[in-house]
Amino acid sequence: MTAAEANADPQAIAAASADRHTRCTSLRALAESRATENKPMSNQAKRTDGATEELGGKLKKGVGAILGDDQMRAEGEAKELEGKGKQAAAKAAERTKGSFEKLIGAVKNRVGNVVGDDAMAARGRAEELKGEARKKANR
Repeated sequence: MTAAEANADPQAIAAASADRHTRCTSLRALAESRATENKPMSNQAKRTDGATEELGGKLKKGVGAILGDDQMRAEGEAKELEGKGKQAAAKAAERTKGSFEKLIGAVKNRVGNVVGDDAMAARGRAEELKGEARKKANR
């Protein structure tokens, strides 16, 4: 639509504006949904998800045993094991993070001691201890 046509028809201006608003809103919603889709789960969320799946599997296995339904019991057992696996994977990832934190902290600590920077050495030691604690918490 040309500027002259738009000046001549106020309804056309309103319709074009509404159309642009709708397209912008749709694009914004699409971008936001894609941003949340690609967001990785935290390890705590993965552990919780695994624990929930494990519990659901235990319940299904128990109900299957009570009802005498071997297929339901087997499905419950499989779900329980899958939940345990998810929890173990999340713990392993946290232990790996802890190992890296400990290593980086140790390097900072040693470099700080060599160059005489007490603050750097203290920050490095703190990071080293944090990494060790993360590893111990996820055994």
